Amino acid sequence: MRYSLVLLLCIGLSAPASAQQRGGYVGFAAGSFRFEDRDDALGISVSDSALSYGVLGGYRFSNSFAIEGTLAGTTDFLDIFEEAFQQLPFFGDFIETVHAEYHIQTVRALGIAQVKKVGLFGGLGYHHSDGDASVTLRGTDTVIDLDASDRGTTAVAGIQIDGNNFSYRLQREWFDAEDRLDLSNTSFGFMLRF
Repeated sequence: MRYSLVLLLCIGLSAPASAQQRGGYVGFAAGSFRFEDRDDALGISVSDSALSYGVLGGYRFSNSFAIEGTLAGTTDFLDIFEEAFQQLPFFGDFIETVHAEYHIQTVRALGIAQVKKVGLFGGLGYHHSDGDASVTLRGTDTVIDLDASDRGTTAVAGIQIDGNNFSYRLQREWFDAEDRLDLSNTSFGFMLRF
């Protein structure tokens, strides 16, 4: 009897939610990606922000659950590494420019608390990130490519406002990277629901 009552309650609560918010969505987001790298052995710490941009898509199975994926990137970090490399003994005098950017792919599950047109959401998932950096040596055309790859868990939290066919979203993402890296992204985006 107890399990029958729980089953009826779940069916009763999920049916109206599925009718309201079920379906796929695609969208675009832009914001600020924060990068922080610390190397205690060398005594170097660099941090900066860059413009982030990306596309996202997913499927909302009910009013309270969705699965989504994102492809995102950043603009150049405005030579943040140049300052760090120039602090290195001996090597610093040979560095002319340094450019760096990130590319990140995520897949995650979202839990959503929806009240009318406003929803608060949080989610956990997996990310794969690639950091691409290039160093140009002073007085030469020599470019040294420094590429790094990382993967791990990601978390997201935010607020979403739903219109008739569009939704607007403000979110904060955190990426679990190697011990010395702190990666996060704050973005605003819009989504087309179908």
